[in-house]
This record gives sequence, C-alpha cells and structure tokens, in this order.
Amino acid sequence: MNNGKFFAGLALGALVGSALSCFAHSNKGRQLKRNVQDAFQNLKEEAKDLAHDAKHKAEKVGHEVAEKVEEVKGKMYETANK
Repeated sequence: MNNGKFFAGLALGALVGSALSCFAHSNKGRQLKRNVQDAFQNLKEEAKDLAHDAKHKAEKVGHEVAEKVEEVKGKMYETANK
C-alpha cells in the first residue's frame, strides 16, 4: 500500500510539474510572470516612498519637539530668575 501511494504521488507531482512548466513557457505564463514582477517592483517603490515620507515626518516632529523643549526651558529659566 505504501508503494502504491508513493508512486501515485510521484505521478501526480510529475503531471502537475509538467503542466506548470508548459504554462510557464507559454505566452500567458510569460505575461503573468511580467505582471507579477511589475507588481513587486511597484510595491518596492511604494515602500521606499512611504519610508522616505515617514523619515521626514519623524524628523519634522523631532524638530518641533526640540523647539517646544527649548521654549519651556526658557520660560522655566525666566521664572527661576525672577
């Protein structure tokens, strides 16, 4: 029984592999491959853009926080020296 299942699985795997190979080398398969590659390239570019925007927003917030800290520090210094 084990040998039968093994050979059935082997045959099924060979058929599926052969069918996928034929599809991959057909015009539709090549077009699908190009579409998938284009989609991944677009995702990569969008991720870079989002990371770039996030970096600039974080830098802006950091500068704003530093300005507020300096402002509060100045007010505390003025209050302490009155």
